[in-house]
Amino acid sequence: MDNDFDLRVLRTYMEQIFKDSVMKGQESLSGIMQAPQGNKSNDFFAAISKMPDTDIPELFGLPSNIDRSV
Repeated sequence: MDNDFDLRVLRTYMEQIFKDSVMKGQESLSGIMQAPQGNKSNDFFAAISKMPDTDIPELFGLPSNIDRSV
């Protein structure tokens, strides 16, 4: 982390990803995927294998055309 802003962004993402409702499967992560329930590693490997190879902007709450602003 280079500065306080980066730390705030990281904290915000961590709060969204690891909040109780997402971890308990009551809410999907950014409307994209459900966290596996239970404790079997195969369930987690299966969920990870379904994720796209590149990060999609929606996962981070960004619009799909955000790459144009870079």
